[in-house]
Amino acid sequence: MQKEKIMKFKNLFNLMLEKYNLEGIQEDLNSSKGDEVDLLIFERDNTLAIKLRKRKELFINRINEALQKIDEGEFGTCLECGEEIEAKRLIARPTANLCIKCKEQEEKEEVQVLYKKRSHTLGKEIINNNVLDIIKNEDEFLDDKILKFNRKRIDEQAIQYN
Repeated sequence: MQKEKIMKFKNLFNLMLEKYNLEGIQEDLNSSKGDEVDLLIFERDNTLAIKLRKRKELFINRINEALQKIDEGEFGTCLECGEEIEAKRLIARPTANLCIKCKEQEEKEEVQVLYKKRSHTLGKEIINNNVLDIIKNEDEFLDDKILKFNRKRIDEQAIQYN
């Protein structure tokens, strides 16, 4: 990457750091007095302030990492594949450390992992709020078992309501 562009990014990062250091989030973590609703609102506001402070700290760390990469001469290089990150991507997200191809691949993998973590019934099927293990064996008549199970549950529910 050209030295002029790198210096522009360095100046941008320094301006960002100045802005975030001057801005600051005013936090009042002292206990408030009032009724239950006031206390809940106060607690919610404190929780939000803490989340915002953590996001701000994370972003400041990313800016400092980018400044360190500039000093080391590695700014604009993808951490994954080693290719140069396109200028358009760096303009859109100056603290990016992955090229667009590697970032897209990372996001695809994250989605797959999240789906696997959320799925409580991998290899199982939900039937009337009950979970049956599905054994894929040709000798068993799985469809008949499921139908019998469903009919039994429907009959039990019908008896309860009558």
